[in-house]
Amino acid sequence: TAAIKRYNNSVIYTTVGKTNIPDKYIAISSNSNTKVAGMTKKEATKEDEKLVKEAIGSYKLINGSVKVLEVYYANINQTNDRIICATSKEPNFMGVYSAVVYVTENKPYLVKYSYVRDTNNSNRWPIYSLLFVMDLNEDDKPEIVLEELTENDITYSVSELRDKHTFYEVLKTIVEI
Repeated sequence: TAAIKRYNNSVIYTTVGKTNIPDKYIAISSNSNTKVAGMTKKEATKEDEKLVKEAIGSYKLINGSVKVLEVYYANINQTNDRIICATSKEPNFMGVYSAVVYVTENKPYLVKYSYVRDTNNSNRWPIYSLLFVMDLNEDDKPEIVLEELTENDITYSVSELRDKHTFYEVLKTIVEI
């Protein structure tokens, strides 16, 4: 669960809680005019799986196994845009992966991708979650804040949309657990 709050007009922060890890706090400097973009969590569909396969297909590293973890609709470029967080259904001889996919105009684009070939070393295998979508730098384009959870650490990153469909990571912090 996540809740976005404002502390004295200079910092926007969110608390994030999961059942298996302690509550965390994320703070991003901002001014009072920053707008939170609406995002709605939806149930995953076969179409979401197809879009993930299309986005990561150029890597040729997987055999089609897709498990969609989260699907959020958000007003990023258009009102029907979505962010999909996905991973391998199960490890196989080709390894495991996790991905974040951005869908706009019904076309998928890879935001973030991680692959681990050696499943015995799966402590490096991340699971991605979308925390929130927000215009943090007041350029009228929302940024996305992602969480990347591995066995040893949690990484928080902010990625901004710089053109119609490409996100660039602009801020990252790692918390060891």
